[in-house]
Amino acid sequence: MLPTVPVPSVSFLHTTYRRKSMSRIVAAVKKLVVRQEGATMVEYGLMLFLIAVVCLAVIALLGNKLSSVFNDIVTSL
Repeated sequence: MLPTVPVPSVSFLHTTYRRKSMSRIVAAVKKLVVRQEGATMVEYGLMLFLIAVVCLAVIALLGNKLSSVFNDIVTSL
């Protein structure tokens, strides 16, 4: 009589595949958290936001004065 070899069930294979997939996802997320490029992009985004806020504040504060200066120039021409 031939010895019987246990064959893994489909649910076992599915569970193993899910565990491997999940461990790959967790490894990818850890890699993203540890990488420095993401932090650099956030820093660049914050700097761009602050520059835009400063530009808007300057335009809001000096807008009327600049408008009157340009109007004076146009009327003198």
